[in-house]
Amino acid sequence: MGKLGRTRLVERLWSARTSTKVLLFFIFASLIPLYGLVALTDRANSSILRAQQLENLTNRSVSLSAQIDDQLGTWSANSKQLAQDPQTVRFLGHDPAASPDDMVNALRRAQGSDPSFKATFLLDPGGAVVASSDPAFDGSRELAGTQMFEQPKAGNQYISDLTIGKAAPVPGIYFTSPVRDAVGTVVGVAGLRAAPDKLFGFFRTDLLGQQRYAMLMDQYGIIIGTSGTQQALYHALAPLNDTQQQVLRQNQSFGNAPVSDLGMTDLADRLQGQKSAGSTTGFFKPTNQQTVFGFAPLSTEPWQIVVAQPEAAFLAPIDQSRNNTIGFTTVAAAIIIAVIYVVARAFERTERQSLTDALTGLPNRRYFHDILDRELIRSQRNSRPLSLINVDLDHFKAVNDEYGHSKGDEILRAFAKVLKEQVRSIDLPVRYGGEEFLVLLPDTDKEGAVMVAEKIRRAADRLSIPRLGSMPGRKVTVSAGIATHPNDSLAGEELVRCSDQAMYLAKNLGRNQVIGYGMESSINVLARNPEKVHLLVQNANKATIEALAAAIDARDTYTHGHSHRVADYARIIATELEEVEEIDMENLHLGALLHDVGKIGISDQLLRKPSKLTPQEFEVVKSHVQIGYEMVQGVEFLRNIGPIILHHHENFGGGGYPNGMQGKAIPVESRIIMVSDAFDAMTSTRTYRKAGPVEHALEELTKHEGRQFDPDVVESLKRAVRKGKLKLLSQPPATAAQMEMRAAEGGA
Repeated sequence: MGKLGRTRLVERLWSARTSTKVLLFFIFASLIPLYGLVALTDRANSSILRAQQLENLTNRSVSLSAQIDDQLGTWSANSKQLAQDPQTVRFLGHDPAASPDDMVNALRRAQGSDPSFKATFLLDPGGAVVASSDPAFDGSRELAGTQMFEQPKAGNQYISDLTIGKAAPVPGIYFTSPVRDAVGTVVGVAGLRAAPDKLFGFFRTDLLGQQRYAMLMDQYGIIIGTSGTQQALYHALAPLNDTQQQVLRQNQSFGNAPVSDLGMTDLADRLQGQKSAGSTTGFFKPTNQQTVFGFAPLSTEPWQIVVAQPEAAFLAPIDQSRNNTIGFTTVAAAIIIAVIYVVARAFERTERQSLTDALTGLPNRRYFHDILDRELIRSQRNSRPLSLINVDLDHFKAVNDEYGHSKGDEILRAFAKVLKEQVRSIDLPVRYGGEEFLVLLPDTDKEGAVMVAEKIRRAADRLSIPRLGSMPGRKVTVSAGIATHPNDSLAGEELVRCSDQAMYLAKNLGRNQVIGYGMESSINVLARNPEKVHLLVQNANKATIEALAAAIDARDTYTHGHSHRVADYARIIATELEEVEEIDMENLHLGALLHDVGKIGISDQLLRKPSKLTPQEFEVVKSHVQIGYEMVQGVEFLRNIGPIILHHHENFGGGGYPNGMQGKAIPVESRIIMVSDAFDAMTSTRTYRKAGPVEHALEELTKHEGRQFDPDVVESLKRAVRKGKLKLLSQPPATAAQMEMRAAEGGA
């Protein structure tokens, strides 16, 4: 923890021990009866046990909620898969080649894929069943007018409440999805009906615990599944109003009769509509018992999982603990000092736990802010620097996703050990949250902090995840940002913010590096060194592409962020194209980021020339596509984007450069980038004009579609704008270094 951390912690623990001494004095001075002490101990133990019991009940409900969510999600996906089946689309689209018998056989196969499926069916746009695996459904219109039909007809997937219909008089859950034709028009609805038995099978007594039972409660407070008393099944906790009863009858959820209630309005108020897991206590009429409930909402449906336990069974461990405590009262006089010692240790442990991260053993965020305020005061009083290192593990989410959270926890513990080994005893390493760590360095300036951060970064490089089966190994790297008091900030929160900004800059520049707040940006260094950029391309990996794009944009002070905006626009446009399946989105993203990489070979004077280029100068600028193509051809993972870069200035109607290609012969990614590039140019500020409105940009693109731009791509852009999917990305303000470059050019 370091001397700084240990000193502060000792102060807190001494305070706890002092309280214990005072308590001991009053015990002896006042001759408090022995059973009074027992009662106090019993109360504390009872509270702890009760909290643990409640937490266990809640955790059980959360676990059941997750299981049911997963199962509902799987069945919903089955419904969507049925809706997207080409045979389904052809049948509902009235393809003459689509055989009704073949369709029915396909529906029966779909039903047979899961024992829980009791029927699969297709509805026409009027709500009539036109094909079904169950003959009882054929021609039925009972779903017409219900949400099970109206929602998918409107284009939404839908999961019904527990439903008892005429065609299927036993309880079931409907999963319905829209069926769309080739142009996206809803031509019908595909659905399946699943028996809920599999869901209720999760309510096993051996998993729930002693004398516990589980209930599944819908949004109306109706118990639609239970492993407990059957008198509660299909009953609402509280009376339903007329509107709710009407909706349930209209959707034939429980037949035509009104739903009975249990008359437990108070309990319903505490259980219904909860957005997070929790626990409560109340009287449960079907069992005629005071009962403790743990509850958790589902994420796929507005339902609640409730795990219940009679209060007598819930309190049994607490009562047993009380009896054990009383059994030891006869020897309490002999061990009274030991009891006080145990209490003191409990205070110490509680205090330590409140200030320590349970996973890594490092001080936590709360403790850090306490120490930071004290150290800032000391730094100001002694006129000494105080530095803060913000360290974040690179691509840590991918580690959790690919290798599991247990491996992620192992890496966090290993890095915490590395951190403690690389700092001094007076430094304070902290787990700030997630994969983010801080190190507080008293009496250390920025240069000294950079040296420490580099030691940490190099030490982290030695951590790695070995190859596991088909999973490749992975090297662990970190990015670090540094801020120093008083140069960067006078306040604690500001110091943390500055270090955080520096850390994120390190990540954006390719990760696995150390950046000091206020130090000259590596982007500007790259921007002024074309040879360095070329070398970086030749040794590029996916982590350095962001830095390369930023360096390219920095060559021109008015195109700051241009490559990133073009990449974002291109991705959105691609999703609107009918040929989206043919597009490699990864190559499109990389190609858009590096579409102007060849400009690194063009002189700054020519790139920033405010007046019109001469024909000879334009020929030089045109060469940037060939330069960019040749640069990426030497990099294995960038080789596929070479043609995208080479042809992103080819006109759709011909006459572009470098090869004068036209139409669909131009790679689709290049056609998308050309439109995205032009759109950003017209909506961003440049040396020769201010940014124009979106409407003007769309008019210009439309005016030149077919000749310069692919009409399909332009239409996809306009469609994305109409849907609100594509909005103008803000043009970042110029950095200080860019302002200096503009001033040198005679600009702002």
